[in-house]
Amino acid sequence: KMCDMWSAGVIMYILLSGRAPISGASERETAVKVRDGRWSFAGDAWQRVSPQARGLISCLLRKNARSRITAGEALAHAWVEQTAPRARAQLGAKLLERLRGFEEQNRLKRAALEIAARELSDLRIRDLREAFESLDSNGDGKLSVAELADGLERSGLRVERLDVKSIVARIDGDLSGAIDYTEFLAAALDRNADLTEDILWTAFNVFDQNGDGKITTAELQKVLRSARMPWSCVADIIRSVDVNGDGTIDFEEFAAMLKADRKAALMSVPGSRGGA
Repeated sequence: KMCDMWSAGVIMYILLSGRAPISGASERETAVKVRDGRWSFAGDAWQRVSPQARGLISCLLRKNARSRITAGEALAHAWVEQTAPRARAQLGAKLLERLRGFEEQNRLKRAALEIAARELSDLRIRDLREAFESLDSNGDGKLSVAELADGLERSGLRVERLDVKSIVARIDGDLSGAIDYTEFLAAALDRNADLTEDILWTAFNVFDQNGDGKITTAELQKVLRSARMPWSCVADIIRSVDVNGDGTIDFEEFAAMLKADRKAALMSVPGSRGGA
């Protein structure tokens, strides 16, 4: 049915941009806007979407049902038959800058970032997931130095192999010699945009095991027990984050630690070529 083709267009729009083509402050307002039928490709997300994909969406979201393409026509569209099957995620200069700028973190900060990354919605991390899958050429769930270097080169980002080795070494928290998915997310996420207060509280509560609003040395050592860190090292971590000097880490101190700016990258990041 033609109404199903409209729905397919809405779903495609959401998957490619992360938001609905038409929305209002209430269900009533949204319904009025849908009947009006006006929408656009507004927003930065559409800059990396191919003209073929935008063209298919336009054919699916035509206000006049009779002018919408059929399911058969949609399946025969150039984007479905040619562009989508060959699509590979492109790595942007900003993503490379985050990977490059990921310094060796204390155990608390690294663990907290990985917890936060696991809590992010699939929609929010869609681009990062696609980037990881594009880089992981053998599909083993880890990025080797060779895979990361090849992926950066495909995206037009000129990086020396020695620099790539350094990036992998900094992100590889479990010393496996490669970057796993969670480590990649922790390094690549946009802390200012992705670390919402809800996400920060979720991560904080993992460490604050008795729920008193503070992370103690004993709680931190218990959570990080797999790292087999001596008490003195755990105490040093507490002191490095404990701004008010009470011997514990409260939520504000925890959030400030996670959102702290990374050290500026040593080298400028060249622009990428190509697009989505």
